[in-house]
Amino acid sequence: MKKCSVFSRASLGLCMVLCLSVLLILCAGCGEQPVTPDPGIQTESETQDPGSRTESETEEKLEGLVLDESFVILRAAGTESSQAADTLQKAVSELFGFTPEIRMDKTPAGQVSALEEKAILVGPVLKETAVSDMEDLREKDCMYAVHGDSAVVIGGWDADTMQKAASAFLEDMYGYTGAGTGQKAGIALDSKRVIPEGSYPFDSLSFNGTKAGRLNIYYSGTDGKAAAALIRERITNLTGLMPRLVPITGEPESGTGIYLYGGVGKLDYSVERRDASVIIRAPGGYLKTVVNDFLTEYFTFSDTETKDLSVETSPLTRLAYVPNVKYDNGIRLVDRKDTVIKEGITYIELTYTNKGGKPVVAKAVIATYDAADVMIGSPKAQTSIDTVQTPLGQAKAMEEKWDVNVIAAANGDLFGYCYPLGPMYQNGVLIAEKHVNSDGTKAWTKHCFGIKKDGSYYIGTQVNSSLWYQLVGGEGIILRSGEIVEQINDQFFNENHPRTAIGYDKDKTLYLVEIDGRQSDISNGASFMDMALIFKYLGATDALNLDGGGSSVLYVENPETGELEIMTSPSDEGNEVRPCVNSILLIDRKK
Repeated sequence: MKKCSVFSRASLGLCMVLCLSVLLILCAGCGEQPVTPDPGIQTESETQDPGSRTESETEEKLEGLVLDESFVILRAAGTESSQAADTLQKAVSELFGFTPEIRMDKTPAGQVSALEEKAILVGPVLKETAVSDMEDLREKDCMYAVHGDSAVVIGGWDADTMQKAASAFLEDMYGYTGAGTGQKAGIALDSKRVIPEGSYPFDSLSFNGTKAGRLNIYYSGTDGKAAAALIRERITNLTGLMPRLVPITGEPESGTGIYLYGGVGKLDYSVERRDASVIIRAPGGYLKTVVNDFLTEYFTFSDTETKDLSVETSPLTRLAYVPNVKYDNGIRLVDRKDTVIKEGITYIELTYTNKGGKPVVAKAVIATYDAADVMIGSPKAQTSIDTVQTPLGQAKAMEEKWDVNVIAAANGDLFGYCYPLGPMYQNGVLIAEKHVNSDGTKAWTKHCFGIKKDGSYYIGTQVNSSLWYQLVGGEGIILRSGEIVEQINDQFFNENHPRTAIGYDKDKTLYLVEIDGRQSDISNGASFMDMALIFKYLGATDALNLDGGGSSVLYVENPETGELEIMTSPSDEGNEVRPCVNSILLIDRKK
């Protein structure tokens, strides 16, 4: 055992001497030429702690969207988005070492524009990127989404949902939950997360082809704002989707949506379909009432199995009276048929139902100023009135005498045995003066329609004047300068009868209208107020009532045969046309 120990120590000493000798030789060679390192051996710089790399080296290794100093935080108008924007700004500053600028979106309300810079969009920002993400976002839900390498959307409809979305984004992407937490990271491109919170009866709703989440509700004035809130509340309760409320002034803009105007007119309101939009106008204080009626008709759903709603409003403009207006029969337009007679002249048939569900049918001829003129017809084309004749007979007699073409004919003034109750001018000649009764009193009609020699139209009080070219008497002004004239409480105005009336607008377009009545299954007649709605719907600004009842009749030229044909259903026994003392004739305007 001792021999082995001595030998081992001797062997060890020898090895040490040999190693030292080799080391000296190697060291001597070091000064003569460089040593090429083994490519399989890492240098100190290559094996250093990754945390000691420069910032630029670290960012090059991140994948996806990486926030840098070119990003801004663009938040929605209002204060609801401020907390979420502040949270994002603080987190980015801590994680990436720069503080992004916070800006408020100044895109005009109701408009949507493209994103022109790198941005984190917070809330209902009016940029296409955010609007597209939020159109299906429900009221109580929130979300975040990444678009390419230039946009992040933080979606929510109030301060709480926006803050929740911002916090979820920071935690999911960076592990950031507050100061001192999280780490830099790249974001997966085109990633999205929706955080559902609410529950609603329906999944989606489209309004005249527009998604509810993209729908704008435009309003004017205090009444308009309150009514707009009613519509948004109904849609939100049904679907959770949030239409935008957009204040406007003036006439409807180009944006598709619902337009609300309060304080318009006095007695009536209108619901107009214009392309995909709806325009509602009502007198002051009544807009909410009208909107509630509108919601009842179009936004009340029951016994439906579908989860996707589609609302399509009627293309027919509705005109109706505000509550408690006298003589309102509740007529509602259900059908309209237009026939072009010739250029500038159209025959229109309107079918209404009244509040009893009965039909009310109106026939109208509308003629532009360049297309037609008015001539007052007389029996047998005489220059004095001593007999009666149907409007068709008068039209043919006037065509023969005056070499004109009659396009439409209707009965004229109220009359006695064979005399009109008001004055009458025909082609500049006084045919009849206002009738005087045997006791010396003047006839009870007091209004007239006239064309002066300068071509201007007139509806007003009866006047004998050398200025008239055509003149016919009537009783009861229906419209004056676009406003409905409220009639006195009289049976003549209030009851439903066959009616004939004439009107015009500011462009001197003529409106000749007849309403059938006293025939339950065909048409049930109209009050003066009903006539007012019909003329306003057609576009007239001024209108006058003529003779009615059994006298009411309208003939229109057949565009194929050129012959006058009766378009109405007279109410006298056997539908006989009643002869009358004068007539309204629309004739081709001579060029």
